[in-house]
Parts: sequence; C-alpha cells; structure tokens
Amino acid sequence: MNNRAFSKILILIVLIILIGGGLLVYQYLLVPKEKGEIPEETIEEEIVKQIEVERFKLNFGQIKSIEAEGLKIKFTNVTEDSRCPEDVQCFWEGQITIVVNIIKNEQNLGDFSLTSRSGHEDLAIKEFNGYSMKLLAVDPYPKSEEKIELSNYVITLSISKFVE
Repeated sequence: MNNRAFSKILILIVLIILIGGGLLVYQYLLVPKEKGEIPEETIEEEIVKQIEVERFKLNFGQIKSIEAEGLKIKFTNVTEDSRCPEDVQCFWEGQITIVVNIIKNEQNLGDFSLTSRSGHEDLAIKEFNGYSMKLLAVDPYPKSEEKIELSNYVITLSISKFVE
C-alpha cells in the first residue's frame, strides 16, 4: 500500500471516529436512556397561575383590608434602607427591606420581610396561604442631605392569589 492510499484511509478513519463521537454526545445529551434519567431541561414544570387580587399603596403604620379575601396587611417597619441617594454616584445601588404583618381571617400569620434590590426580584416576593405578595415600590427615594422619617415611607404592594 502506498503512502497516498494509507493517508486517505487514515483520514477516513479519523472522520468516522469524529462523526461517531459526535453522534454519541448528541444521543447522550438529548435522548434519555431510562425514565429516571431525563435531563432537567426537558421536564415540564407545573404551570402555576396567579390572579392579581389588588395593587395598593400603604403609608407607614397603615392597615389595608381586602375584605373579599379576609386579609389585613399592615406596614410595620423599615429595617434597612441602604439605597444610593439619587444625587450621589455609588458603587452599589443598595437595597431597602420593609416589614408587613399579615392577618388572614382574624388569624395572625406573622411578619414578612420584603427586600427591594435590583436584580434580586425573588427577595421582594413572599408566598403565604395560597397568596403571593410582591413589593413593587418604596417611596420616597433617598437624597444625600435628607433623612427619611419612618412616618414618611409609602410602599406599593401587589397581592395575587394562586389558582388551579
């Protein structure tokens, strides 16, 4: 066998190995071998629907009653406000954490902390007793020369109900 024929056979063998390896990788990633080995990306998630019950603003200390749902929500505290003042350039934008107390059908469900921080929407949402509460906004926004009194805070919340 001459060198030219040998080179062609060698190239053909390398191509077969590469193509075969590619097919194995494709099969491993996309075709589950057994029922228990289905990749997480292919598992269908249960779709949970929510219907917004109400969107509202609360001043500090104020109670919001949603009578149709038997809910009372009270804005009780601001435990942190490290938001970067609007007239200052900061390395970190900061965050704000508020506390609300929830009563459902005259039963105190307790205090819930909600944190508003860019890129961390999950901190601004709490689920309880078939409901979801989301902190949408906190006013006023800080300024460098002004201290915000607790009594001046106003929050905007959304309450949604899970449905099947």
